[in-house]
Parts: sequence; C-alpha cells; structure tokens
Amino acid sequence: MAEIELSALSWRVFAELMKTLEQVQTAVQMWQKQCNSTQAVINWRFTNEEAHLKLKHLYPSIEVW
Repeated sequence: MAEIELSALSWRVFAELMKTLEQVQTAVQMWQKQCNSTQAVINWRFTNEEAHLKLKHLYPSIEVW
C-alpha cells in the first residue's frame, strides 16, 4: 500500500517543479490531508500466497547449494 501511495504522491504533488523545500512540504501536507479525509482502502483481489504463485517470475528464487 505504501508503494501505491508514494506513486500517487509523485504523480500529483511532484508533477510540477517546486523550487523550495517549503513548497514541497506544503504540497505534501495538503495531499496528506486530502488522502486522510477520504479514508481510501484497497480491495485486494488475492492473498500473498496467490500473488507469489501468479507472479513467480517476478520474485527471486534462492537456491541452496
């Protein structure tokens, strides 16, 4: 969920070039208030185990010698 939130933040807040740290902090605070007020949830369609099986090619395999 954190990766999804960071992606949304980068698309919405950092889309425009900000010149000062204060501008970034203000934009992030406004985005955070908006996100918290909506209380968005994620409806996962599969479990971790199902994801590992379905996306097996994306996960590294560790071989023991």
